[in-house]
Amino acid sequence: MWSLNVHGIKSEGRLQELRQECIAKEEPGLLLIQETWRPNPIECEKIGKWTFYGTGNETKSRGNGTGILVHEDIKA
Repeated sequence: MWSLNVHGIKSEGRLQELRQECIAKEEPGLLLIQETWRPNPIECEKIGKWTFYGTGNETKSRGNGTGILVHEDIKA
């Protein structure tokens, strides 16, 4: 399990950096993300072997939002 304060993945460039890191990291685990600054109240995205679940704030995205990345090898 890892934790990361991303200081925002609101822009497509910052989100792409996170996607590249996920694809490169093959070790199974959970990654907890703080301050995503995403505008979407709820979102889910498959990134390589990871699934990103996130929350944001439509009216004030800066400083808000959390997320978790779950590797596909993690079973409920």
